[in-house]
Amino acid sequence: MASGLEERVPTSGLEERVPTSGIEEVKKENQRDKRLVIAAIDFGTTYSGYAYAFRGELEDAKTSKEMCNVLLKTWQTGSDAGLVSHKTPTCLLLNSAGEFDSFGFKAEEKYNNLANDNAHGGWKFFKKFKMVLLHEKNLSKDTLIYDDQNQPLEAVSVFAHSITYIKEELWKQLSKTGFEVDKKEIQWVITIPAIWNPRSKQFMRMAAEQAGILKHQLEFALEPEAAAVYVKEIKVSKESLSCDEHQLVPFKPGTQFMVLDLGAPSDRSGKIVIAAIDFGTTYSGYAYTFKSYLEESRSAHEMCKVLSHNWLSGSGGGLISNKTPTSLLLTKDMKFDSFGYEAEQKYGQLANEKKHSGWRFFRKFKMMLHKNDVLVKNTSIEDDQGNSMLALEVFAHSIRFMKGKLLEDLEKTGCNVKENEIQWVLTIPAIWDPKSKEFMRASAEEAGIARGQLEFALEPEAASVYIKEMLVSKAVTEQDMVPFQSGTRYMVLDLGGGTIDIVVKKVQEDRTLRELHHACGNGLGGQSVNERITNYLEEVFGREVMKTFKTDITHKASWLDLETEIEQKKRSLQYDNKGRLKLQISPSLFEIFELKRKKDAKQHIDSIQHLSLSRDKMYIHKDLIGELIQPSIDSILKLVHGIIDRSHLDPISDVIMVGGFSQCKLVSAAVKDEFKELKVVVPNDADLAVLKGAVIYRHWPEVIYSRRAPFSLGARFSRVWLDGDDVRKQFTTKSGQKMCGDWFSKFVTKNEEFSSTDKAALEVYPMEANTVAVPIQIFKSDEEDPRYTTDSSCKSMGRPFDVDMSDLTGGLDRKAHVTLTLGSTEIKVEGQQIPDGVVKSIKFDLLQD
Repeated sequence: MASGLEERVPTSGLEERVPTSGIEEVKKENQRDKRLVIAAIDFGTTYSGYAYAFRGELEDAKTSKEMCNVLLKTWQTGSDAGLVSHKTPTCLLLNSAGEFDSFGFKAEEKYNNLANDNAHGGWKFFKKFKMVLLHEKNLSKDTLIYDDQNQPLEAVSVFAHSITYIKEELWKQLSKTGFEVDKKEIQWVITIPAIWNPRSKQFMRMAAEQAGILKHQLEFALEPEAAAVYVKEIKVSKESLSCDEHQLVPFKPGTQFMVLDLGAPSDRSGKIVIAAIDFGTTYSGYAYTFKSYLEESRSAHEMCKVLSHNWLSGSGGGLISNKTPTSLLLTKDMKFDSFGYEAEQKYGQLANEKKHSGWRFFRKFKMMLHKNDVLVKNTSIEDDQGNSMLALEVFAHSIRFMKGKLLEDLEKTGCNVKENEIQWVLTIPAIWDPKSKEFMRASAEEAGIARGQLEFALEPEAASVYIKEMLVSKAVTEQDMVPFQSGTRYMVLDLGGGTIDIVVKKVQEDRTLRELHHACGNGLGGQSVNERITNYLEEVFGREVMKTFKTDITHKASWLDLETEIEQKKRSLQYDNKGRLKLQISPSLFEIFELKRKKDAKQHIDSIQHLSLSRDKMYIHKDLIGELIQPSIDSILKLVHGIIDRSHLDPISDVIMVGGFSQCKLVSAAVKDEFKELKVVVPNDADLAVLKGAVIYRHWPEVIYSRRAPFSLGARFSRVWLDGDDVRKQFTTKSGQKMCGDWFSKFVTKNEEFSSTDKAALEVYPMEANTVAVPIQIFKSDEEDPRYTTDSSCKSMGRPFDVDMSDLTGGLDRKAHVTLTLGSTEIKVEGQQIPDGVVKSIKFDLLQD
């Protein structure tokens, strides 16, 4: 199209009123011809600006140069040098009430000043947000984008505020020219990428209309096409004047040329790197990728090629591992020393030399977040020697180490990546309580990861994102493996060291994932097998003997070696030709036994069924190993049956097992044997599925089309008394109204499906005419329809909070909305007095001090 103007195309979801006759369209074309001014807005990802010209001057232009003589706005930067720029940053700042404050250089400078003074809380700062119109696959008028503090706002409002500002700046500029121009006499043009789909174009039109630009006063120009119109008239081609003299002239007729419009990097969040930390009970690791890599055109399988860090084990063989043990070592003065294999190796050496006293060694401590029902910020955990320390600091030290290692890796690549250009993802069990998630967020912030740079990925859900693109399904007509086809319903068993997590997903036509059953699981992961083996050894040798072996300073290193031995042998289950598993055990254990029990260790062990001893090697028959692992297997099979047997659930075809515990042959064999009608697969990189999937999920969070509530969520309300209510809940207000207290008013029902952008709201009414704030307490329940918040199934979540109702107009006839964001991996709360109150984000404090 020679004009560089894009035709308006209506699209579903963002409808445009189409003229009912050709007469109206002709009328609009004539209106456009009467416009005195043509104004173009270049709304860029990184920088924006505008230019304009009077139509009369363009019509009188006789040369190409005169045609290109368009007026530009110049912007003064916020720096002390007062530099002038042709464009201003695409940055929008709204105040805490959600009202426009500034745009461009001014917005950047003011927000930075607020942040330096720690006064930026509640302000809304948006930067480089245009890319949402390219990446958002389900774009609608209700689409949300998140500010610098991770608070949501309707995307259309953000774009409208920005266009309004630029529009008003142009109007100010025109007023200074002395010409009397009516706003109706301006023809607006907004530049847009040529690769945008009709939905994105229509969204931009809707935002412009909200900014006050009438539909018939607006047209679009495709960015590279508009550039081509300009380029063909400027002097870019050499014309020979003599053998050694040339001049630049516009392109001659017949010239074929290409325009490369290289805008800002395709980055909707301003982040260059996406990095995921899988903080496991037994092992931890991280993976990362550059966002530009994910945004390049690649096959689904190539998209899964995420970079992960390789760890050198502490063994003499120098083995390479995908993860490192979740072990932390601090010095005697509580300073960080080492993490992972290095921490285990150094602490073992200190113990061998009897020098470890006072050092702080923590191992496999993640499970305290699952087991602790009264988790608070000052919760403490004990180290290997029984000394207490704040759990928050232990987790923060560990996360800080992972963060530092990633920065080292990035530095080795030669890329100059700043810390604020990394988007972090922490993987967490799907069955975690919201309080545990908030504790992990607090730990990450303590480790130096800003709240706006961190999101959570549910471990089995992240694995499902990765798995759906893996080559795990056979093609119909050939033997090659292909990713899951649309319509595939599959289950992910994430068998970690601490928890067992299960999700059931369906692949949609657009490759997004719909959840068919809420995530569930328990705390019987691989570590529970280790504990059963240890408990069995306690039965064999005696509780007092094992206590001495575990805690005595003389034997500390030997006990740590035995723990590592049990973990490794449980995974491999390599039996000898007699069906026995060999455990390497320090002779000191047998010496303690003989000293305390006055028995010969070999005779005692050989007398026990399924056990035998040869020097420092104890052999355990596979039948006994099976008995020790069976409780976890039974738990897994019970969980899977509980989901598959649900009458409302459509049949699934595949079960994918991931996580370290899935590598245990007994476990995978039991699942395959129990569910012969299903295809059960343990991928080669089962231990990395969560990590790699977390990176992909953060790049494309919309891949999760829907989730289901793992429990019912509600608030404690008082309502008008009804017949049948529990008389113990009855009370009377000052005005004489009989009420029922402790009523469970539901936001969402257990297993209810919701999209990633859905919210749930409850209406709140004042108890008295002079009530200025209504206290709210959130509760959860494992039942679908709990009646009272005092029911045994209900548990309170965090501190109560107040919803503002300070506008007393209307007395008792007032109301407010309490809104919960459901689709995120975290719960977010907002309150608003209706109809004119300001929407306020409420700090939902799950961790009581």
